[in-house]
Order: sequence, then C-alpha cells, then structure tokens
Amino acid sequence: MNSAKKMAKTTTILMIITLVSKVFGFVRETVIARYFGAGMEADAYFMALGIPNLIFASIGASISTTFIPLYTQLMNVDGKKAANTFASNLLNIISIICCFLLILGIIFSPNLVNLLAPGFSGAKYDLTVVITRILFIGAIFNMISAVLTGILQSNESFLGPALVGFPYNIAVILGCIFFTRYYGVYALTIATLIGTMGQALIQLFFIKGKYSYNRVLDFKDPYVKRLVFLIIPVLIGTAIGQINTVVDKALASSLEQGSVSAINYSSRLTGFVQGIFVSSVITVIYPFFSQLCAKDDYDDLNKYISGSINIFTMIMLPITIITILYSRDIVSIVFERGEFVKKDVELTAFSLVFLSLGFLPFAIREVFNKAFYALQDTRTPMINGTIAVLVNITVDFLLVKHLNVGGLSLATSLSFLASVICFLISWKRTMRCSIGEIVDLKGLGKLIITAILFFIVIWIFNKKGVHLFLSVILGGIIYICILWLFGARELKVAYSYISKKFSNRK
Repeated sequence: MNSAKKMAKTTTILMIITLVSKVFGFVRETVIARYFGAGMEADAYFMALGIPNLIFASIGASISTTFIPLYTQLMNVDGKKAANTFASNLLNIISIICCFLLILGIIFSPNLVNLLAPGFSGAKYDLTVVITRILFIGAIFNMISAVLTGILQSNESFLGPALVGFPYNIAVILGCIFFTRYYGVYALTIATLIGTMGQALIQLFFIKGKYSYNRVLDFKDPYVKRLVFLIIPVLIGTAIGQINTVVDKALASSLEQGSVSAINYSSRLTGFVQGIFVSSVITVIYPFFSQLCAKDDYDDLNKYISGSINIFTMIMLPITIITILYSRDIVSIVFERGEFVKKDVELTAFSLVFLSLGFLPFAIREVFNKAFYALQDTRTPMINGTIAVLVNITVDFLLVKHLNVGGLSLATSLSFLASVICFLISWKRTMRCSIGEIVDLKGLGKLIITAILFFIVIWIFNKKGVHLFLSVILGGIIYICILWLFGARELKVAYSYISKKFSNRK
C-alpha cells in the first residue's frame, strides 16, 4: 500500500473512532449533569478538574508535539535502540518532575483554589481543595501518556492514542451511575482519576513490540535539552492563544445577556467538527512530516503539504456550507431544550455562522504548524500565532459594535486566515520555493468550483424546506458525483482503497 492509500485508510479509521469517542464524551457530560446538575458539587468538581489541567495539559501537548520529530530523527540517524533510550530517559525525567510537582500541588492546592476561584468559600472551597488534591495525582499519568502517544505515532501506530478517550469516558459514566448514590462527588472524582490512568495504560497495551524500556536517567542528554528548547516557544504560543478567549469573553460580557454562552456553545460545535476531521488527519500526517524532515526529503514534504491542503478543502468546504445554511437547525437539534430557548438558538446560530468560516483556515494552519514542528522550528509558529492573536483582538474591537457576538466570532475566523497567510510566506521563505510548489492551484480550483455547485444545491434545498439530515445525504451524494466527474485525485484514492477492501472480502 502506497503512502497516500495508507494515509486515507488510517485517517478514515481515526475519524470513525474520534466520532464515537466524541459521542461518548457527550454522554459523559449528560450523565454528570443528570447526577450533579449545576450545584455546589458540580462547581467544585469542574473547577478542581481545570486546575491541574491548566498546569499540565499544555505541557503534555507540547511534549508530544516536540517529541515526535526528535524521536524520528534519532530512529533514522542512530537507530531504534537510541530512540528508545531517549524516550526512556524522557519518561524517567518527567516522572521525577511530576512527582515533585504533585507534592507541590497537594501542598499549595488551597492557594491555587484561592487564586483561580476567588468566589468560592466555606464548604464549597473546602470541597474544591480536596478534589484538586486527588486529581493532581492524574497529572503524572497525563504526562506519561503524552510521551507514549509520541512513541506510538512516530512508529505509525495511531489506534492506541485514538482510543484514550474511551477508558476515561467509560470510567466517569460508570462511576456516576453505580457509585454516586453512595459517595457523591467523590465517586466522580475517583472515576476521573481511574479514567486518566486508563489513558496511559491502554497505550501501554499497544506499545508492545514497538518500544523497549531502559533504566536510564541523564539530565544532560542533548536531545532532552533540545526538547526543552523546542517546548518553550510552543508553551509561549499556547499562552498567547489563551488571550483570544479572555478578550472574546470580556467583550461578550458587555453585550446582550447570553452572548458569552453563545460563544461557548458555538465553539463546542466547531470543536466537534475540528476534533473529528482536522485532528484525525493531522494526527496521521505529522509523523510522515517528521520522517521526511529526518531524511531531508523536502520535495515530498511540499507534496504532502499540498495534498493535505486539498484533502481539507474537499472536506471542510461542504461542512462550512451546510453549517452556514442550516446553523439554526444544527443549534436547535443539539441544544434547544429546557432553559435553552429560541432566543438562545438565534444568538448561538449567529455566532456559529461566523465561526464556521474558519473551518478551512484553521485546518490549513494546523498543517503548517505541524510542518514547522517537524522541521524542529517552534519559533515560527509562535511568531505567526502572535500575529494572529493581534489580528483577532484588533478585529474584535472593530466589529463588535456592528455585529455584536458575530463580530467576535468573525474575528476568530479572520485570525485563522491571517495565520495561514503568514505561514505561506514563512514556508515559501524557509523552503525557498514557489507558491505553486506548496499549493496545488489546479486541484484547488476543481474543489472550489465543486463547492460552489454544492452551495447552490444546498441553498435550493434550504429554501424548499428540506430537512437538515436529508440535505446532508442528498447533497453529499451530489457532491461526491461532481468530485468524481471533475477527477478529484483525493476522492479516487479513497475509492481505490474502499473498492480494494471489498474485493478482498469476496
């Protein structure tokens, strides 16, 4: 199987797994709401859950991101044994550091709760401190899981990392259902801790035969030093990115009631799409990028970038069109019940329309992010991310008076577009290549024309009152047929893989 077919196969599997995992995530949230509502225990749990995550989540993601190109480089230059020694050394160092941070977290949990939840007092404050201390234990497993994810993905094994959501969701759901009546919120807390441990353990099952642990501890390892050097810009970029959220919510708080919630709910919907489609593809292509960089094969790297942009264009444009034309239906189906009334639907749908414009730019931005990380260049993404944040904040202030919550959402989408432009310029300068070597203009032209025809079809369906689900099915069939007539290479690769699988089963 060639690389393109292998990527198509792996990406399809990951999309399906991610979709099921996301559904389980919604079930988890529903179960928690069923047993704890929005009372004191729920407030204490969610606040306590966020405190360790605030400290460790971005660090873990940064480790996984920067680890893959270094591990891949070592495998190609010095062999798998050297790469596994580096991974073992990093695991040991992280475990020691996490144990130290765990002790500090347990000691200073009261101070952290005071700082991040200044409005909590009395029993609510005490409960939050206790839960925070328990959940700090899970931080060790989160960090270990990040390294294991990097090892597996570097070895082109994606199933283990894709399944990490299942033990977490299942543990929380079962903990609530069977033990809440006896232990209250502590059942939910322990279930969360068990689920976090399960995320690391499930990857240990898949890592057999791909990695062998070594007892080594070397803080002076040049690759560890290099990883620390690479992580710093990633962490800075992540911190800068948080400013967007802070500014958006601050400006939304001055608008009509429900604006902050509208942004949150519409962001949850866009996050659902990005998690299924963008994350699945990015997870697969990043190790390929790292392998090509390790071999200095930059011509093929440009081809993979071009192909990835086409894949995302083919996927995200029809999703954007459906979201824009059926935004009210989507929000109503997902959220309209109980206290979430028609007015809230309208406000959230208005925000969703403008956020959906950022689907494709967000995806392309992630492609270039990973391409630069594969080059072990974390400084360029940090700089481009900073520019995007400045664009977002500037446009926020320019549009909020005219479009209200829609202006804030549009600013976010435009910041993604600004980031893509910056990345194109940066990549062209770094690779000393033309735009035509990065972007398949002919292929993109076909995809854009197909999307325009798809828009006309869905617009007619919408005006005729065709239901959302029927529009998606009929429109999807028409879209695929047009792509096939136009000879879209990405669609033919997928068809070749599917037809081959069915023929093998006969």
